Amino acid sequence: MAQETGWQPVKPEGLALGTFITTVVLSVLCTIIVSMRMYIRAKHQSLGTDDYLMCAGWAAYIVHNVIVSIGCHRGIGIPRIKLETAQVIEGMKYVFFWQIFYAATLVFVKSSICVTVLRIAAGRVYIWTLRGLIILAVLMSSVGLIVILVQCRPVEAFWDSSKGTCMDKILPTILTYAASVSNVITDFVTAIIPIMLVRRLQMRAKLKLYAQLVMGLGILASIASIVRVPYSSAYLKPDDFIYQVSNIILWTVVECGVGILAGSLPSLRAFFKSLAKDKSTNPSGSYATDLVTIGQIRAGQDHSQAMELGFTTVNHDADIPHEHDNDSTSHIIKGTREFQTERAGSDEEGLCDGRYSKDSRERR
Repeated sequence: MAQETGWQPVKPEGLALGTFITTVVLSVLCTIIVSMRMYIRAKHQSLGTDDYLMCAGWAAYIVHNVIVSIGCHRGIGIPRIKLETAQVIEGMKYVFFWQIFYAATLVFVKSSICVTVLRIAAGRVYIWTLRGLIILAVLMSSVGLIVILVQCRPVEAFWDSSKGTCMDKILPTILTYAASVSNVITDFVTAIIPIMLVRRLQMRAKLKLYAQLVMGLGILASIASIVRVPYSSAYLKPDDFIYQVSNIILWTVVECGVGILAGSLPSLRAFFKSLAKDKSTNPSGSYATDLVTIGQIRAGQDHSQAMELGFTTVNHDADIPHEHDNDSTSHIIKGTREFQTERAGSDEEGLCDGRYSKDSRERR
């Protein structure tokens, strides 16, 4: 136990240990997945704005998780009764910096996912909704950062009340609830829009199901936001705040980690290998390439409008020219398969050869 004149590291147990383990595991997973995503995109010269935003979000997330991991050894997640005053003060420092990097992580990850979905959005309602969500994410994070930095004067008063004064905790509590609602809305919308677009396409049932599952992964992040809501009242419990806030911290680690994974997994080849199984021959008897990828397809009259969909399924009997687009995620995965087109003029065929136009989408 620490002396009154200083502090000693705390051995994580219970909630603190669970938070620490979760943080380490998600840090490793996110680092692997994001590294693979960036490698694949760079290799195919298809790095786009969403990739850079996600990379920035991952970097902020790693700093966020380092702070949380150290904080778990400084008192976060440990009941106040088991800590000396010096340990509480030290732990509260990490709570303060955790808040800053959570806000930073959130804006980059949410914006990246929205930018990705914007590429497949057909219709002004979808497009403006997604743009609005990006603005909402920026506003929420900006307001959050301002409140974090000005809630105590001087800043040191946040972790040591003897150094100054802090505003009423009702504002941080309200902001936490608002952030949770905002995150849930963003996660659901960015998952539902692609699912709705794919649902109306005439694609093989298995392919359509996989596409909807992949693009609906973002809903998992919203579950973490919902679970976190009941713990937002921790700000109103100053007597044991360093323990209560750990529940919020744990679920922010999960929320951001799942968001990064959900936004990056669809870019990976291994994730789609199971979709390239069918064998048949095309009319010319030659082999064709079955594209199962998060990719770009050209759509619209005269191939002038780009549409990006979560899955590009097949290349038919002729090579299809594709324009280079740095903001696309095109042609990431190619699995050679022999196949036969069973339904000419279907949405699946149209998606592959670029004939699935904006007008045809609107008619459906």
